[in-house]
Amino acid sequence: RLMAADPALRPSIEEIRAALGIGPRASAPASAPTEIFVGRQQELAILGGCLERAAGGQAQITLVSGPSGIGKSALASTLIRRAEQLGFLCFEGRCYEREQVPFVAFDRVMDAMALRLRRWPAARLAALRPALLVLQRIFPALGVLTGAARSEASGRDPRELYRQALDGFRQLCDQCQSEAPLCFVLDDLQWADEESVGLLSEVLVDRPGRILVLGLLRPDGIDARHPIEPLLRRIQGSECAVSMALGPLDAADARHLVEAVTAGRIEPCAVEGLAAQADGNPFLLRLCAHLSTLAPGNSSIYFHAPVLTKGSASLAPMPIQVLAPGGAAASRAYPPHRIPSCSNKKA
Repeated sequence: RLMAADPALRPSIEEIRAALGIGPRASAPASAPTEIFVGRQQELAILGGCLERAAGGQAQITLVSGPSGIGKSALASTLIRRAEQLGFLCFEGRCYEREQVPFVAFDRVMDAMALRLRRWPAARLAALRPALLVLQRIFPALGVLTGAARSEASGRDPRELYRQALDGFRQLCDQCQSEAPLCFVLDDLQWADEESVGLLSEVLVDRPGRILVLGLLRPDGIDARHPIEPLLRRIQGSECAVSMALGPLDAADARHLVEAVTAGRIEPCAVEGLAAQADGNPFLLRLCAHLSTLAPGNSSIYFHAPVLTKGSASLAPMPIQVLAPGGAAASRAYPPHRIPSCSNKKA
């Protein structure tokens, strides 16, 4: 029946599970909302100004720094939503600490751009073909647009290939922004390579353009030897560059975030306690607030916060002390698999 030509004759997922002796699927565990965003009004106002200037033809770069869990990704997601409402084409990229590929910050950006450009008419893509063929040597995903096999770069001067890649990327951006302004969100730039910084320089320095680059980074990953330092020095004091450091949420915003996540399922005194314990870290606030809704009785709850190692959250089981109505204390540990939706740090 699985191979039946008529889809109506194929078994349902429930029938397949029953045949395999698996039984019905369990209900998904309660999850914390991911779209909640509170505070950061000053930062959003600054980013809004960057969007306006970029839409008007003045290329912008905004660097947002802060420790893990402080809300950089959530701020970026909010910016993306606003940018898309204004007609921007938004593309996201990310660097990884141990990923040794050139142009790492733009690797996933190019994947997303290839999918977007597939919607373009053939005539428009034909005008881009020379640039795409050059870039395809570095970003194989562009082969879906060119239809050509990836050309080998052996025997070519690496410096010439690098120059051609920069020229191709500039031409690609110029063509795309003729349709709509562009927004690139690049996460974990503290792990960016020299080639990625070269692409940034190509589209941002001394060139007009409807482009906004939002770079997210951890400040402890940048020093004087970092590839991005020369670019930062070049754009320092320029109207095209904005830098901001995210700090903890204030007490009012911390309470608001806990209230939004718990949606009235815990007592007001517990809201105050949770807001005070997380020290304004949005990721910990969301995590603790979500766990509080899983505790029995909605009693007052006390958490030992997760240990943060090397700037990232380690989700070890978290002991929770629940004060029963009679004053007796009970302990319960919630392992990481009970809190999957909180591990993305989009506080």
